[in-house]
Amino acid sequence: MMRQLHQWFVWGFAAICFVPQPSWAQGATATSAYNEGAVTQVHAPSENEWSFGFGPGFLASTPDDTAFTLNASLDRFVSDRVSFGPMAQLGFSDDMALFGLSGQGKYWMDLPETEGVGRVYLHAGAGFVHSDFRDSDTSWLIPVGFGYDHAISPNTSLDTRLTVNFTDLKNGRGADADVMPGVSVGLRF
Repeated sequence: MMRQLHQWFVWGFAAICFVPQPSWAQGATATSAYNEGAVTQVHAPSENEWSFGFGPGFLASTPDDTAFTLNASLDRFVSDRVSFGPMAQLGFSDDMALFGLSGQGKYWMDLPETEGVGRVYLHAGAGFVHSDFRDSDTSWLIPVGFGYDHAISPNTSLDTRLTVNFTDLKNGRGADADVMPGVSVGLRF
């Protein structure tokens, strides 16, 4: 089972890496920003625009201790500061596979003096999580946290996210999880 999940993970990660970047909505705005000595055009998300992000990371306090994760999110901006969409979390350790899916809301804030290059956001959501460690269990999931988004090109950002997952996983024999903090670093298009 774990071998098959690892193969799916590798093929899924490879597919994500080679998917072309989406074209941005017509009429989207761009602002001029100073980035390491060179002026670049930074894309500012606007209403009715989609954004996709993914990245590897770590999730602590799972039923099988710390797990390697791959997080992915799809955001639909309803304004330049608010977005909604799904977030998926895949977690793997030696003996466990974990899958979480939640609907997320994010509030984005520009950092002062970065001219649109740096943004922070708060995120919260609700969904479910499934773990197949020892006795399989599915439970509710409430992920909350914050992140930092740094533009590295006009349509690509480096995204760092800290998430605290609240849940009630009961995998038997003391392998329970109530609070699972995680961190990930990835790209957003």
